[in-house]
Amino acid sequence: MYDHSYNPNTLANVLRKRDFLGIPTHNQEDFRNLTINAATKSALNIFNNTNPITKFHLKKKSAFRIKNLENDLVVRKLSLNLKKIIRTHQMSRSFIVTILQHFLEESVAFRVYRLDIKSFYESFSINEIENKLFSLREISPHSKQLTKALLHHYSTIDGEGLPRGMAISAILSDFMMKEFDSSARNHPNVYLYGRYVDDIIIITNHDEDEFNFIEGIKQQLPKGLHLNERKQAIKSFDKHKAVKQQEPFLKFSIEYLGYQFFIYDRPKGNDNKPIFRLVRVEIAQSKIKKIKLRIVRTLIEFLKTKDETLLLDRIKYLTSNFSIIDKNTGKRRLAGIYHGYPLLSSQSKSLEELDKFLRNAILSKKGAIFSKTAVFISSRLKRRLLAQNFTRGHANKYFIYFSPSKISQIQKCWINE
Repeated sequence: MYDHSYNPNTLANVLRKRDFLGIPTHNQEDFRNLTINAATKSALNIFNNTNPITKFHLKKKSAFRIKNLENDLVVRKLSLNLKKIIRTHQMSRSFIVTILQHFLEESVAFRVYRLDIKSFYESFSINEIENKLFSLREISPHSKQLTKALLHHYSTIDGEGLPRGMAISAILSDFMMKEFDSSARNHPNVYLYGRYVDDIIIITNHDEDEFNFIEGIKQQLPKGLHLNERKQAIKSFDKHKAVKQQEPFLKFSIEYLGYQFFIYDRPKGNDNKPIFRLVRVEIAQSKIKKIKLRIVRTLIEFLKTKDETLLLDRIKYLTSNFSIIDKNTGKRRLAGIYHGYPLLSSQSKSLEELDKFLRNAILSKKGAIFSKTAVFISSRLKRRLLAQNFTRGHANKYFIYFSPSKISQIQKCWINE
């Protein structure tokens, strides 16, 4: 039976290998015992009446984390307890994208709604969260006290809604969105509903009134949440009819979860088989621009440091695959050009575009940046840089090992993007 209490045994179960980084092997047992004892005391005394949360900046937004390990163990256990009771399920990014592609290929009439929730975590009402969460009898009084204290401490450092960057916020936000997700998914006109944090995709049967449908969505959102109309896109498709052209005809493109979907009408065939739309999946233009900017910033940093090894490592990082430690779970997960975009169509034009840009950045002697770097990049280094390739890195799933400290060093010149 699952134990919801906060005692030395249950708190020891949420320790991770990464928690011992930098601790000499002969000191790890003492460190473990001291940390567990401190965590048990913190849980018993509700964070010892101190604020366990600290604020930092992440991608131009305020983010939050737990200050020390003993309090982090308490919050990990609290998150686990809530997750066991709330039982929310977030569909994976890859699953949503795969299902979306299949629906977009269908020949029936449909309408696509690409929606975004403005300031997602920051917009939830704390009172609504507490009222709804604390009405659940399955949640222990101790967990309720810890949750209330955590949200209170967060509000005292100018926090609004839920603290961005913390795993417990994902659990609580999914809990608050549960009724909305169910209502949208079970709408009589909806074929497909997918939500990944604040990004929503809906495909309907085209029979609904567009204005009334959006108004209904707005009314169903939890208190405090609003749609970001600037990022909203709606497109209607009639029943697919084969086109007379020899080549597929582009009807529409839409960005979602870092991908761009290009939907084409197919040419007529010589048989009577059902004709499905053609859908190409590429990297979203916003992400392509981000990768290009990282290449430029990498070269700018090279001009300052003349560090050839770090220059090569940064290009390898962009064109290859590697593993990183998920700060919320402590587990390693795969990342990089393939694992970030595993569902690209074959002969991806977006990968070709990135390869062309990288080659030009290395070989060009024109432009404010490239004209300067061309002077300092030796012929030998150019050959090594040109050996790095987005298309091959994706197709062959090239993997390279980087230590956590090396990844931190690599990412340093992109920290303010």
